[in-house]
Amino acid sequence: MLSDPDFLLSNLFQLSFIVLALCGIRRDRKNDSFMSRDYTCVLKALCCFSVILAHTGAGEKYCVLGFVHWIAVSLFFFFSGYGLSYSAAHKPGYLQAFHKRILKVTIPLLLVLALKTAFSCEPWSGGMGYMLVAILFYAVFFLIRRASGGKASFWGLDMADWILVVLTVFYSLSVQFFHDSRMADRGEVTGLAAFLALFGWGCQSLGFAYGIILVRKLGVFKPFLARRRNAVILLAACLALLPFLALAYLRARNVFFVSWTEYALRAAMVLLSLLVIAIFSQGLRFGNPAIRLVGSVSSEMFLLHGFVIEMLNRHTGLCQSRPGLFVILVCLLSFAGALTLHGLLRGLYKLIRLDAKV
Repeated sequence: MLSDPDFLLSNLFQLSFIVLALCGIRRDRKNDSFMSRDYTCVLKALCCFSVILAHTGAGEKYCVLGFVHWIAVSLFFFFSGYGLSYSAAHKPGYLQAFHKRILKVTIPLLLVLALKTAFSCEPWSGGMGYMLVAILFYAVFFLIRRASGGKASFWGLDMADWILVVLTVFYSLSVQFFHDSRMADRGEVTGLAAFLALFGWGCQSLGFAYGIILVRKLGVFKPFLARRRNAVILLAACLALLPFLALAYLRARNVFFVSWTEYALRAAMVLLSLLVIAIFSQGLRFGNPAIRLVGSVSSEMFLLHGFVIEMLNRHTGLCQSRPGLFVILVCLLSFAGALTLHGLLRGLYKLIRLDAKV
């Protein structure tokens, strides 16, 4: 591998991105940066980077960070659940202006779908079906929050919180039951299964419930991790279990009749990964201008990277001949396109008076 210049080029690029993301770390004595805007911005940038790498098709050895892309999608759901619940609880009038939140997810999706259609590209390439799930979850969140809520009913969560958590778990289990990619590969998906195949992300969607719960339990969770003994014990347990679960997952993933085992393993690995990230990030403040910029356009990068990959494959043979260079070009062109789209969206939102913060 070390004699392969494309391997070195690609992985040096990935390492450089990690260094960029971690540049500027400093002590946070008050420990108030956890789940802050800068904190989530850094993680969104890293998650988007992982998803793009996983979708390049250049091979695992050229996209080492891409193997955790499904954990990255879980984090996207987690941030959505946390952000929506936090805003609804702390921003007066947030629910009254919720249509703006929906539009700011729907408009970019429609624009990129139009772009892909204009260039005869596969509309839902690059995992864009995730945006349909996000819009569905946003709409359900709004409806439940408007119809229910109030004081805490159990374990610090109010009625709306519990309904949303239950519905998220129900969605996750339903997708797992009706949509199995191995069935799709054999051409056995019809009816409801075919419909759910457009949505998917059953296991990853559990992150939405985790985010809702954390909003209510953050005041307990942070002090718990601040006590060094608790953090060390929890970290040791996570690091002991993760390799075992990862090996079990690799064995189970290609065996159809244990798909529910695979689902359980992935759900456990996501939860443990979230805990490891939380433990390591305690008492630290993240963020620098460069990674903030990448994080601010991560949504647009996610939407556009499938288009970039398809166009490069159509007009170049780099994915096979120069996979390392191909990976770098996909990331850089997706970022450049995202900056352009982000600027256009800001202008459009201002024109239609959708630029108020939501």
